[in-house]
Amino acid sequence: IGTHVLAFVIFLMMYFVLSDFNGGTAPLEWGSFLLHPLLMTLAFGFFSPIGTVVYGSYERLFRMDHASAKVVHMAVQGVALLTAILGVSTMWIKHDALAAAGILGGPTQPPAHF
Repeated sequence: IGTHVLAFVIFLMMYFVLSDFNGGTAPLEWGSFLLHPLLMTLAFGFFSPIGTVVYGSYERLFRMDHASAKVVHMAVQGVALLTAILGVSTMWIKHDALAAAGILGGPTQPPAHF
């Protein structure tokens, strides 16, 4: 239970910090810079820890059979992986857009940070 609470608190803290940084609006625009840390926090700070403890603790807490606990573990870890892939994708899109706009420069020029 503590892992669930801590994971939720970490995600909420990141969400509110990024929202504040974004002028009070949620950082949910696809391809935006702020969506990347939010998705990575969701993947590795929320879903992954929960998926890790699901396997052992749900059998005891919710009296799940071993096979069901494995399926829930696999599903939550799969969601963590998918969320991480989306987090990397949004940064890839942002970098491509910046490169197309000439902000990141060419292969011999170091990138200008935004």
